[in-house]
Amino acid sequence: MTHSDPSSSVGSQAETAATPFPPGARWDLAFIGILIYLTIEYTRLPQMLPILQGLHVGKIAIAICVLGLLIAPRARPNGSLPFRINVALLLFLLVDFVSAWFAHYPEAAWPTLIDAIKWAVVYFLVGRIVTSSWRLRIFAFLLLLLNFKLAQFAVRTYLKYGTVTQSGESVAMVGAGTTDFFGNTNDFGVAMCVVLPLAACLSYGEKKQLPRLFLLLSSGTILVAMLLSGCRGALVGACAVVLVGLVRTRQKLPLVVMGSLIVVSTVFLLPKGNRERLRSAFSWETDNTAALRVGFWKAGWRMFLDHPLVGVGPGNFGPQYRDRYYGSDPFPRLWAPHSIYIQALSESGLLGTIPMVTLWLLALRLNSQTRKHLRELGLEGNRVFEHRLALGLELSLVAYMVCGAFLTVLYYPHLWYLLGMSVGLHRLCAHPQPESRVAVPQEMEMGLASART
Repeated sequence: MTHSDPSSSVGSQAETAATPFPPGARWDLAFIGILIYLTIEYTRLPQMLPILQGLHVGKIAIAICVLGLLIAPRARPNGSLPFRINVALLLFLLVDFVSAWFAHYPEAAWPTLIDAIKWAVVYFLVGRIVTSSWRLRIFAFLLLLLNFKLAQFAVRTYLKYGTVTQSGESVAMVGAGTTDFFGNTNDFGVAMCVVLPLAACLSYGEKKQLPRLFLLLSSGTILVAMLLSGCRGALVGACAVVLVGLVRTRQKLPLVVMGSLIVVSTVFLLPKGNRERLRSAFSWETDNTAALRVGFWKAGWRMFLDHPLVGVGPGNFGPQYRDRYYGSDPFPRLWAPHSIYIQALSESGLLGTIPMVTLWLLALRLNSQTRKHLRELGLEGNRVFEHRLALGLELSLVAYMVCGAFLTVLYYPHLWYLLGMSVGLHRLCAHPQPESRVAVPQEMEMGLASART
């Protein structure tokens, strides 16, 4: 057993002397494949380039990942995959399968089940492939870069066209006309809110000038785009992140700054129409959008009471609402439940909701355990990338769970990428190298500079 040299800590105040974690491989086929898939999902390339629609580029990227894992040389394994998270996910998929089997509208149930399985595969691949500090940095950078691209487009659209509605609502709606989880203002706002804590936490303590500048620019642009989207659920989620973060971490400065920016932007920069939408939420009976959403929740609750065990089937809320539960809607359509909790209860019943909510709570606990393990190693602080990443992932999950109470994002990619990165980070931190240690600046970690490894 060796001792760290205090002089080495003094000589590297801004940088880490040696990573305490296994270096692992950098580039290989599996990692390239998962980066390609992430890019495809967030740019919606097949929708932008119709020539690619028949090529199934997303499936090709997943096949590259699987092939890369199969041919990769065996290396010293990182920490084991979290058993409880995997069990909760498998139970949810099993209940979804049973629910789809008995669904009244199988044409909607089976595609939704396939989507759930696809995201489970993506989570598994990210948790198996992105398991080194370097890969986590690259993956997080690409994720933020893709969201920054969409955010800056929304901001530029607003600056160019201003407001276009009579009520003065912002035109900053979606990213480059993409579909699916950027299909409307609310979905776009949620996407921005989920990555905002990750960008903010990573920016605080980053010492390299260019990465820090990018992270700060991304944080500010994503925050502005989220506010311009007019999504009230996203704003509630951002406020919840600030409150939870102030309780959960000692690094309170970035959260105080984030909270201050939200307040100032909401009061002074938010378009008039968006501010009116926020005020109308306090009297939802007179707000058409809020009243309609409450009607969806009541309909979903009725579906759950009628099918309490396995629900009406994945993807069946829309047709069930249209044909049986639309209530006073004079023009019944394929509406969404506008809540991941109502969606889980109505479509998967109690047997599906329990493992899904358990999955979210276990993911939060996993990042908390990672930060606790880092503290035990003397690696706590804003100078340690892994600690900042664990905090950012934890707060991003909080944002997802709060925003999801108002929007239908259960089968969107946000949760599954966050979950995969959380697992990869936890597996990395499970095996520090005993012969090395991060050199932490003495003015911030007074008692750790000469600790025994």
